[in-house]
Amino acid sequence: MGLAYGLSQYVFYGRLFDPLFKSGDGCNVFGTLEPTVTVAQQVVLVGHHDSPYIFSFLERFQGIAFIRFLLGMASYSWLCIYSALLSIHQLSSGQLQAAKGFPLWVTIVDLLFALQLFFMMSREPSPGAGDNLNSTSMNAVVAKYFREEREVGAGLRHTRLIVLSTDGEEIGQRGAIEYAQRHLSELRAVPSYVFNIDSVYYYKDLAVLTRDRNYTCKLSKAMVGDICQIAEENNLQLRRMPIPFGGGGTDAAAFAVHGIEAAAIIAQPTGLVRKDHLYHTSKDTLERIDMNAVQAVIELAIGYIRELDSRV
Repeated sequence: MGLAYGLSQYVFYGRLFDPLFKSGDGCNVFGTLEPTVTVAQQVVLVGHHDSPYIFSFLERFQGIAFIRFLLGMASYSWLCIYSALLSIHQLSSGQLQAAKGFPLWVTIVDLLFALQLFFMMSREPSPGAGDNLNSTSMNAVVAKYFREEREVGAGLRHTRLIVLSTDGEEIGQRGAIEYAQRHLSELRAVPSYVFNIDSVYYYKDLAVLTRDRNYTCKLSKAMVGDICQIAEENNLQLRRMPIPFGGGGTDAAAFAVHGIEAAAIIAQPTGLVRKDHLYHTSKDTLERIDMNAVQAVIELAIGYIRELDSRV
């Protein structure tokens, strides 16, 4: 049951076990900027405004943080699978058997690695400047830009702009999932494109995601290609990459699973061994964010939306 819970909630972002926990109110915030002529398509700019709890793994000894996490998850999986197989064998044979020899020693070592997962997350909140409050601010800047363009007669002609700040991303993208489900008919009424921004810290790490939710969810190939083209035209350094298994996910996946075109921009370290992680730490403050990364993301968003509108 524990393994099923972990896979459901944290790998596939399911809601099967949600009824077992106390519910709480969340609050998505969104606004709309209509085009000057007719609506032929819409772009949904997405960021989330809830901040995470500090990960003790990342707060200290960052260099081995993800190795500790992966070893812990692998050890827990081994314990679950081995215990199940041992139980099945005992039930079928009718004899009580204890682990011994090599499996026993592996189980003891794995137990030590698995137990550390109980101490992975603290109850102290992170400041959350880069994960993910600056993203909602960037989206507001982009919306303001196009509103001012409209006021001088140069606004979007056929593209509705929806600015969405979601709640509950840190507990499994609950805000984005709820928004997508409630507004699915509206998202399918006209071609919709979700431009998600998450965890923008360093310009050198600027990337557009090709896959989301622990590599299990494919994002829009067309959007990724268009965003990379905009980056090239503006001389911006941008790489394509998938979120690896164990790397979590972004709000873009909440829309992609419904067949809505979606892409996500990140700018944070993704290497297995890195010492410059800021997200989920007490160091996630404004002065540590690379403003070149923020400027680049704003340019990408404006350029992509302008290019999309010019095609209609």
